[in-house]
Amino acid sequence: MVCTIAEKLGLLEEYTGGKSVEEWIKHGYETSGVADHISYQELKEKGYWVVPTDPNWKTYTPGMGDFVSDPEKHPLNTPSGKVEFYSERLAKHFPDDKERPPVPHWFPWRIAPGKPVSSAG
Repeated sequence: MVCTIAEKLGLLEEYTGGKSVEEWIKHGYETSGVADHISYQELKEKGYWVVPTDPNWKTYTPGMGDFVSDPEKHPLNTPSGKVEFYSERLAKHFPDDKERPPVPHWFPWRIAPGKPVSSAG
């Protein structure tokens, strides 16, 4: 879709860097580290590769564990360093945005008239 738009704007060559979709896929394969585990041909035939679980996974701090254990020492990337229920950044940069207010709200989505769908799916 994006390539089609870029093409219509006369920017396809600039957008793709002159590479085909297949060349970009192969570039992603070659630079991802997957080549150490599966050949490109096998990946194309199979269509996927499952990343193995790190054998030391139990030694890693899960998710926001550091923050949970010591919020002062491990602050979040928010102005206060804590979980914020009012977003100063949204209020400052998008003061009139009805879809992203600074305080969380529930907004049912509508795909078709009269058929609300939750944002979760």
